[in-house]
Amino acid sequence: MVIFLIVVAVLFLYLVYKNVKAGLDKDWLIWTLATIGILVGVLYLSNYIDCRMNNSGYCGMIPTMIWIYAAPVTLCLMQLVYLKRSRV
Repeated sequence: MVIFLIVVAVLFLYLVYKNVKAGLDKDWLIWTLATIGILVGVLYLSNYIDCRMNNSGYCGMIPTMIWIYAAPVTLCLMQLVYLKRSRV
């Protein structure tokens, strides 16, 4: 898991660097912050629902583990889409 997160973090930083070189604007910042906000909201909502349905001490573990893998990939895809959109 650590290697995956390191690779995705390096890819994310590379894509942000490429976006910086392409020229950032307010639209990029809004999209990035909105994506992060949506991801945090999805994590909170999924943990809330899981803990309401499952009252054990491990409530929220499965949605959190899925989120740990899905959120960095989603952020990288958002950066890639914005980079490709700005070039067109």
